[in-house]
Amino acid sequence: GIATHMLKLAERYVQRQWHHQSLGLYVEQNNAAALALYKSLGYKEMIACDGGDILGDLWYMVHEFDERSTTRKTEEAEAQFASF
Repeated sequence: GIATHMLKLAERYVQRQWHHQSLGLYVEQNNAAALALYKSLGYKEMIACDGGDILGDLWYMVHEFDERSTTRKTEEAEAQFASF
């Protein structure tokens, strides 16, 4: 879906513009749908965090990617996103 495409575009940006080989994000620990999406894309739970009264418990998740797979998957995502 759109979330996957947007995340792949963000990965490409981080890789090409900032020259990093990983991307991290925070997600609420009780957000099962988001956790499933991020895990399916290769993100791993790294650190449990306290989001305070509003956010609650969070995971800091990181995806370390290699250039070839990210570039190929991102190009596929861009082609699909353009069709929306």
